[in-house]
Amino acid sequence: MHSGRKGWKMLTTFHALKEIYASREITMDDLEVMQQYDFIRFENRGISRSETDCLLCEVHCMPLEGLLESLKTTVFDSIQNVRRSIAHSGLNLIEHIDGALYTFQSEDKQIEILATKHENGTVHIDIDDIEAEPLFQVYLRVQH
Repeated sequence: MHSGRKGWKMLTTFHALKEIYASREITMDDLEVMQQYDFIRFENRGISRSETDCLLCEVHCMPLEGLLESLKTTVFDSIQNVRRSIAHSGLNLIEHIDGALYTFQSEDKQIEILATKHENGTVHIDIDDIEAEPLFQVYLRVQH
């Protein structure tokens, strides 16, 4: 599990990498920069891009990916269990409460998760109520 400050830094770093590299051609040096972070997973999709000798690849934020998968597949019996899942991700999301609606956001508001607490205490998270992109695409230049 990541500490709160590290979670915030992790998201800030991921979003900064996304801003710099998303949908762009990168070199092996750029790839090495991204792979220095232990929360990044790089996946070669193996598809070449037109005639530029580049491979389509995806850069994943593993803790965010894990949290989203958990939220999409789990039925929560209490808001405390939602909080535990979010805390376990290490992403340090900020909680806002408005009646039965719970909102969890990153500091930069690039991640937002809405959870509805029902009268019986169960919590529902609709996939459409999650705004978060745990990956971005890059084009890795193949060196011959």
